[in-house]
Amino acid sequence: MLDDELRLYLFGNHNAAITTVVLLREPASDGMEHITIKTADGENTLYEFWHNSNKVAKQNKGPPRHTGGKSPYVKLMTEEIRRMQKEGLNGREECLGVLLYLSDNIEWGTGRLINKRSKKPLQRADLSKVLGYSNEKLNRIIKNLKDNDLLAYSPEGYFISSRLIQKGTNKKEGD
Repeated sequence: MLDDELRLYLFGNHNAAITTVVLLREPASDGMEHITIKTADGENTLYEFWHNSNKVAKQNKGPPRHTGGKSPYVKLMTEEIRRMQKEGLNGREECLGVLLYLSDNIEWGTGRLINKRSKKPLQRADLSKVLGYSNEKLNRIIKNLKDNDLLAYSPEGYFISSRLIQKGTNKKEGD
């Protein structure tokens, strides 16, 4: 038999109830637990659910790192391409091609170049391997990208300018 406070709560007449209930926990072989909440007499089941007591809650999940079932994408900022063309920057086609080729290796939300599998920052040797360029050609391209502020290097790795390519962010550099 339900007590009045619990009955009024269950029917939505009150937002809280002070009551006595029976809590049951039944462990399963896979580590899950079946939790059941019953009335004090144990006859009526009020609520039941499965709980994984071994699951560790993630902290600081951050923004989602997926494309919602769509193909992976990057945003190419056309104003920056027009600026490069207007200023007649040396080797712009090659720079754009290299950056677009590296777009799979751009970390979501940061613009850092990373290994797709290990998520570790790409180093100069990794860039040479990914692009298949000799050291001389790679040095020339990196210098050109850096001179045009399209690539920056810090102890955390190489970063592509968000003025040109964005992946997972709407913010421009400096915001």
